[in-house]
Amino acid sequence: MWIKPEEVAPGTALWVTEDTNEFFRLQRRRGYGEGKGLAGLLVGTLDAVLDSGARSSPYRIVHEAWMQSYWAIATGGTREEIAVHWTWLEQNLLHTLSIFESSEDQTEFITGKIKGIIAEEQHGMKGEGSSGEQFREATMRFCHLFAMPQAEHLVTFVSCSYWKGRVPRHGWLYLSLNHACFHSFLLGKEVKLILPWVEVRCLEKKATVLFPEGVEVSTRGSDYHFSMFLNVGDSYGLMELLADRAARQLLGTDSIMEPRKFCEVSTSSSPSGDELEALGRSYHYQLRFSLPRCENMQMEAECSLWLTVEKKHVQGQLYTSQRYLCFAASEDSLPSLVIPLREVAMIEVASKSNVLPNALAVSTRGHLSFFFAFLRDRDSLLQHLIQAHMTAFVEANAVKSPLQLPQGSGSAACEVRILDTYLSIHCSPPYIAKEVAKEEMWKIHFAKYGRGPCVYRIHSMRHLVQLGIPVRLRGELWLLFSGATHDLAKHPHHYEGLLEHSQGLASLVTEEIERDLHRSLPEHPAFQSELGIAALRRVLTAYAFHNPRIGYCQAMNIVTSALLIFADEEGAFWLLVALCERLLPDYYSNRVVGALIDQAVFEDLLREHLPTLHCHLKDLGFIATTSLSWFLTLFLSVLPFESATAVLDCFFFDGVAAIFRLALAVLHANASNLLMCHDDGEAMQLLSRYLDNVTNKDSILPSVPHLHAILSADGKNQPTVDVHELIRAAEQKFSGVTFDIIEQMRRKKRLEVVQSLEDTTKRNVVRTISADHTNFSTNELEDLFHLFKVEYLHNMYWSSDQEMHSLCSHNQNLAYTMQYRLGRTHFQRLFQRLSPWPDGPHTVCLADRTFHIANRDGSGLVSFRDLVAVLGEAGDVEMETCLDYRAILKKWEQEKLDKERELKDLPKMNQAQFIQLCKTLYNLFGQDENEQELYRAIAVVANLLLSIGEAGQKPLQSNTSFLWTPCEGASLDVAHSFSNESKSTEGSCFQAKESGAKSGQASSNDAATTFLLFSSSAAQPPECGILSDGAAGVEAANVDESHSPSENGSAQQITRRTLNQDGWTITCEQFLASLLTEPTLVTFFEQPVDVAAKICNSTNPLPQADSYTMS
Repeated sequence: MWIKPEEVAPGTALWVTEDTNEFFRLQRRRGYGEGKGLAGLLVGTLDAVLDSGARSSPYRIVHEAWMQSYWAIATGGTREEIAVHWTWLEQNLLHTLSIFESSEDQTEFITGKIKGIIAEEQHGMKGEGSSGEQFREATMRFCHLFAMPQAEHLVTFVSCSYWKGRVPRHGWLYLSLNHACFHSFLLGKEVKLILPWVEVRCLEKKATVLFPEGVEVSTRGSDYHFSMFLNVGDSYGLMELLADRAARQLLGTDSIMEPRKFCEVSTSSSPSGDELEALGRSYHYQLRFSLPRCENMQMEAECSLWLTVEKKHVQGQLYTSQRYLCFAASEDSLPSLVIPLREVAMIEVASKSNVLPNALAVSTRGHLSFFFAFLRDRDSLLQHLIQAHMTAFVEANAVKSPLQLPQGSGSAACEVRILDTYLSIHCSPPYIAKEVAKEEMWKIHFAKYGRGPCVYRIHSMRHLVQLGIPVRLRGELWLLFSGATHDLAKHPHHYEGLLEHSQGLASLVTEEIERDLHRSLPEHPAFQSELGIAALRRVLTAYAFHNPRIGYCQAMNIVTSALLIFADEEGAFWLLVALCERLLPDYYSNRVVGALIDQAVFEDLLREHLPTLHCHLKDLGFIATTSLSWFLTLFLSVLPFESATAVLDCFFFDGVAAIFRLALAVLHANASNLLMCHDDGEAMQLLSRYLDNVTNKDSILPSVPHLHAILSADGKNQPTVDVHELIRAAEQKFSGVTFDIIEQMRRKKRLEVVQSLEDTTKRNVVRTISADHTNFSTNELEDLFHLFKVEYLHNMYWSSDQEMHSLCSHNQNLAYTMQYRLGRTHFQRLFQRLSPWPDGPHTVCLADRTFHIANRDGSGLVSFRDLVAVLGEAGDVEMETCLDYRAILKKWEQEKLDKERELKDLPKMNQAQFIQLCKTLYNLFGQDENEQELYRAIAVVANLLLSIGEAGQKPLQSNTSFLWTPCEGASLDVAHSFSNESKSTEGSCFQAKESGAKSGQASSNDAATTFLLFSSSAAQPPECGILSDGAAGVEAANVDESHSPSENGSAQQITRRTLNQDGWTITCEQFLASLLTEPTLVTFFEQPVDVAAKICNSTNPLPQADSYTMS
């Protein structure tokens, strides 16, 4: 690698000169290569500890200038790498340098030339460290030390110590997109660690008595402790971000911080730690303020918000993105602001005053003014906001106002009818008076703090929400709090387009939706008629087409039903989008990953706040089974509907933290009774009765009890609890459960949950395939699945963009055995390592043919089940034909004994397919210790089968028959040369020898030198003969007609004769029976294959950490 020229010392004590010329020296650093000695050990230790930049490379090239000065111009990790630069210098610069008259001119020319080369190489490169050059050097060492490809982007490298036992090993920790790698070299002791992020189960920053503050990385097999970081907080934050990315990549999630964004960053250059941390901050920013996923945080500044009503300052943080200006208080996150720049009328510097020093004033079209004071870099912030405001204004004008649904259509009419019915029939005057009083309180609040997307979110608003949002305002405020109003403004016609696109289309998703329509709040009057059912059908179907990855999941129908009662169809649709993609990410899928993560977080919160109750409920195995439905349905499935709507009010205002606080409050209120329960059934019944009697005394809606509450009623009067009192109690007792705390805990628990799901997937896959009577043991299947998954991840990390697009679709909705699939290239790599036959030039061709067999559905992807079938699963006819002929013979014998049982006949094989089959068998014998005997045996079998096929052939016009032998003068080595050439040309190495003998009368000498058959020019033999289930029998590709002459001159010239193929066929029984006549072939195919040894000895591109520790 070329480096920026810098003057260095001759370094005779540290460097050994291996080559030299008039202007340059090629030197090797002591401690590398041969003759290390004590000096080499000391130099290697200094390099590992001090990392002296370019000088720590094993090889370098220096320019010897005038007055004994030396300039380092290139470094290399290997002798071959540095030799490339040395050769380039000799070929391109030596003759040019001789024309310069002075050494100063020569040195100036060399340094200028090298800098020019580096400038070309470094175009667009970004990196961590003191310079791009140092980062390039670290990248080179990273790839060399850990055998990583160039596609594995290094993010950063830090100095730290790895504790092996009680002894620290100081070295360098390399953090890449997919791995954490550590290297240390101290006094001849080398330690290497490769920790794939996908194997990390836990990541913690901790300090103990023995270990200073550091980072502990836990995998399935071991724990690794790293300490003595220069900045442990920054290093831990970046490691946490990379581990979280890997977990999301395993899940195939499409949430806000989706892996695709990281891949986009890394396509052109190596992403830096700052870039990844910026993405993490943007993800947190989007979730915190319920913003669309396209918003990336651009600026952050400390300031104070001036509250004009209270006449006071509130310290906090100001955030800006492409289309929004947001503020959040430092302590309680309230007050907070979300100001869409499309609503801004003016941004200017506020007038100087003692109250508003160094302030900005933002005025909206709704005649609201916001003042942000104590800004340190006010001018640059103002310039940025003005530019962003202009862009947002142009975008807003380009989007037309949303069309209104016609009256009487959709759920807009349904909403009006339901509310009118409630107000005129079910509501008595006292309830109406309470509702009117609530509306007046909200009107007063709007008059003080504004109404619309730019409204202040302060403590007084939270108090109003906890009292219950008025029914007529609920839909509007839900849209505002959830951020759905931003999506609606940006995509005004999207819902209508989805309805038009999905009209009349049927799929598995629409069938699932139809099954659940009448189970969505069936006790509620709104969904006891076709009007409400039709609206629910349209919203769920539209979302399934909007986000096909999620499609439809159970529990979505219950939540959407509640949304439709208080919002029109389009509003309910965008509320559902916000719910599934921002407020409850990854909740609604077949594996409910997001809900499982939150269950793990809830269990930790329960352990922290109610430790005694937690121990008791854990013994009962009760926590996850009960609270999961609370989170999935937002208490709609367990609370009376009028009470659950109050919970939804708090959820949309405070986010998922409101659900956590309420769940803790429910358990706290029943703690004494739960501690007396002896089993989970008793505890579940206790909580069900309690939740059924949580009422909403101020609701104007009729009481709609759940069906299970009606069926389980025992006639006894149960004490009631007001839902607003329960919500206030949750806020007071568990106010420490905030959004930031939950997000921090989610990141930790996501690693554990994902690894647990991966373990479950492996167990299910192994159990499913074991039930199919496979020839592999359970341990062998587990090891094989690990290799298959590693190859899948290898493809995910380093494949080209086009192949990545087809294989990155890790669909969690597929069966367990189909979730990981490989394409052709990576299947070939894995098959070569696991093939039971010797590796050689034929292996790639054989792997390609095997891929055709395994790719049964024609998708171009092979699942783990397909791989197991290819490697030895019994039960598939085509596989048995290739791999287990004895099983077929047993089946034929059984079929003769049992006439009622039918076995599908394999199609007959024509001459072209027979030739290709012989070539495949021929390729298997390469590099076998008995290959010459095997060649002779297959020649005899081929001649015999040729005679059999000709015997059943229609009478030929000519009495001439053909025997296939090598050209005169050829030896048995010709056969071996054919195996080396068959991969590239599939050409002919033989010529036909015409014989007057009748079919089947070939001599043994002729048979001994007969190796392979070729078809006539009328029918081209296939490149890969593949038996199929169709009547046609075989799919075939053309064999290359070209041929290559052998090295022995004219005696080895290749000729080609033709055979009449009309009617020439053989059966599978004839092929197997002929094969059994040769003991050499029988022994070859019957010899046992140690699959476990193959798996153990296979080269693993991504070894597990505990198996790759070297010292």
